[in-house]
Amino acid sequence: MLVRVQVPPSAPIFLMPISLGANIQQGGCVMSSVLKLPLDERVQLVEDIWDSIAAEQSSLPLTESQKQELEKRLQAYESDGLIGSPASEVLEKIRQKL
Repeated sequence: MLVRVQVPPSAPIFLMPISLGANIQQGGCVMSSVLKLPLDERVQLVEDIWDSIAAEQSSLPLTESQKQELEKRLQAYESDGLIGSPASEVLEKIRQKL
């Protein structure tokens, strides 16, 4: 897999092969290169990786314990009778705290 990482204007944009398992465990160049990136670029890289995982999530089947936990939470939601708060109210409360 190749990941495009933007670096400061003085440096070129490069493609970095990601083979996380071995490289991270052995202190390989991928992880050390990533850790040298500025914080905002590392955050963007994580977001990009997470988005790629989300796009392929259907190919990851749930484990039996995950299915059981989801069922437990769904039953709790359906049995408690609480309807919750409208999203607009929740968002307003969050904005007030910022």
